[in-house]
This record gives sequence, structure tokens and C-alpha cells, in this order.
Amino acid sequence: MLRQLYREHQHLRKVMEKYQFDVVIADSRYGMFHRHAISIFISHQLNIKFITGSRFINFLNHYFINKFDVCWVPDYEDANLSIAGELSKRNTHTQVQYVGILSRANQVEVKPTDKILFLLSGAEPQRSILERLIVSKIKQDSLKAILVRGCSIGRSINMEDLPDVELYDLVDASQLQGLVSECSFVVCRSGYSTIMDLIVWKKKAVLIPTPGQYEQEYLADYLEHKKWFCKVEQKDFLHTNLEQINNYTTPEFKFTTGNFAQLVQQLIENKR
Repeated sequence: MLRQLYREHQHLRKVMEKYQFDVVIADSRYGMFHRHAISIFISHQLNIKFITGSRFINFLNHYFINKFDVCWVPDYEDANLSIAGELSKRNTHTQVQYVGILSRANQVEVKPTDKILFLLSGAEPQRSILERLIVSKIKQDSLKAILVRGCSIGRSINMEDLPDVELYDLVDASQLQGLVSECSFVVCRSGYSTIMDLIVWKKKAVLIPTPGQYEQEYLADYLEHKKWFCKVEQKDFLHTNLEQINNYTTPEFKFTTGNFAQLVQQLIENKR
């Protein structure tokens, strides 16, 4: 990680010599800061959750974030609205601006439907493991479903055994928006970008954290505790009654997104 950070920083220095940028915005790229530009870091993880060594990891996390002029956090500082919980909690050593939700999604029209949207994502082998569980669940419970596999290659699925399933390998934002409007609820990983999309869509969801990904496990636990979304462990999914989704309430608040042009202008003026 430190080697990659160094390479990023050296690359930016070369690019700056050629183009002379005024502002650099880095999406969780710790090496992309420069002393001759306003450097902005974007992350919801001010406090990284890990099974061991969290104190040392967060020392490095805060050390490098503080190389930037400001950290934009896609969340809300109000604990009642916070999506990331302890992950995005402000610490005294970091210059932070909470900028609200960052999402490609738009709120969808609620339609009466009994279809379930399964969204697969993430690295192998866990993506394929969950896919096999989902296919087995669809067959076992005779579900009407939309399955977005989240990959362009891999083992094909025998659709003869799945007469009530719409299957997609990859979809773009516009297609996904349409599929969300056709489902009663979503089953997906508990990645932060997906969670922000769900809140904008105002869709109920079953969150299945990727085993071993501590951020996803924390987010699923935290949001289930708030009764916003239902959490199910991957190993228990096949035997889960999905109707328990009715015990959860989609978060209802007026979400906001930062005016980024205005935020940048403020930083430029303060820099002067």
C-alpha cells in the first residue's frame, strides 16, 4: 500500500509539471496530494475497522488524510442521519466537510410487484459463491427474480431451471434504475456506494456482507441495528425467510448532496 501511495504521488508530481492543476480531488487515493494545488480527499472511512491493528492502520489513515487540505465525507454528521456510523465519525486531527450522499441514483416510482432484485458485485471467489446460493434460493422458494450477475465472464447459468428470472450480466446506471423500479426489494452486498443508492431509491434491502470484509460487516450490523436494512450472513442465506424484510423501514429523510463547485470555490478563497 505504501509503495503504491509513493507511486501515485510521483505520478501526480509529473502530471502537475505539465498541466499545473489548481485543484486535485482524490477518491480514496492517499498519494494524490500536492503542495501547489488544493488537494481534496474523498472517503467515508475516517476510522477504518479491522480485526487487528486498527490503531496503527488509523494512525496511517489520519496521517495521510491530513496531507490534504480537506476531506469530503459522503455522509451526515448528525448521528440520527449518519449512514456510516463510527466509520465516518469526525476526529480532532482531520479537516472534514460532510457533503451528504454521493449517488448515481434517482428516486424511483414505487410499483406493486413481487419480483426481487438480486445485485451481485465484488471480487471472486465470493461473487460466484453468493451467485450459487442465490440461484439455489430462487429454485428452492420458486421466486420471481431479476438477477444482475455483476460480471461479463464466468460460468453460465442454466436458464431452463429458472423460468421466472430475468438475467443480466452487467447493466449501466439507466438500466439499473429501471430494474429497481420493477422490484419489491433488493438483495445485495453492503458496500457503501450501494447503500447510498438504496437510500436514494428508498428501497428495502437485504444486505449480505462479503465474508472477511470488515467494513461491509460493520455497515450491515450498524444499519440493521437502526432497522434501516435487514442483514443476513452469507452462510445463512439459503435458509433465510426473506419475508422478514417487512420488519425494516426504509430510511425517510431529505438527503442532500454538496454543491461541489461552491465547496471548491470556498477552498480557493480560503487558500488565498
